[in-house]
Amino acid sequence: KDQGTSVGAVASVSDGATGVGKDNNGDKAFMGKLYATPVAPLYLSGTFYDSGDLGTGKSEMSIAALNSVSTNATEWAREAWELNARVDLWKGKKPFNPIAYNDSKVILRGAYGEFADDVTGADDRDGAFSFADVMVNVCAKFYVAARYSVVELDDDATAKLNSVTANMYERYSVGAGYRWSDNTIIKLGYDWN
Repeated sequence: KDQGTSVGAVASVSDGATGVGKDNNGDKAFMGKLYATPVAPLYLSGTFYDSGDLGTGKSEMSIAALNSVSTNATEWAREAWELNARVDLWKGKKPFNPIAYNDSKVILRGAYGEFADDVTGADDRDGAFSFADVMVNVCAKFYVAARYSVVELDDDATAKLNSVTANMYERYSVGAGYRWSDNTIIKLGYDWN
């Protein structure tokens, strides 16, 4: 709901591997989400994901482009959870999502999560991820936004995170968008790591 308080849940079951066009009869992935708006304009949610056994395939849940099995691993599975918060200041009249089409004056969001990759034939890979961002609608057609995000692997583990081999990966992003129509946005953005 757009106004007032609300509580809800969403669940899905799917093939855990990415790129699957039809059911491969393998283990299924489960995703569950609980959400609430305890007081407007605060929106809170928590999500849990379990990929099931992926063999050596890629997970449909990517974290900093990390969705493949560790080197030398013979099979793996991923579990992850995430907590999110969003505040819409000076709430507009348009529906809550998606954020780029929202007409609230200022939108603040943040999230924190952790993942655990249970690996056979190589070391397990665990870590945490988070982000904070802000979007400001300067006028009805034009918005600006900024975001900070980080992924950190536990212990001394390294992996290729968004094409950079590292234990910790930080990204800063700034951007602007022009809403040409209800279906078209022209965006300009810059990221640095």
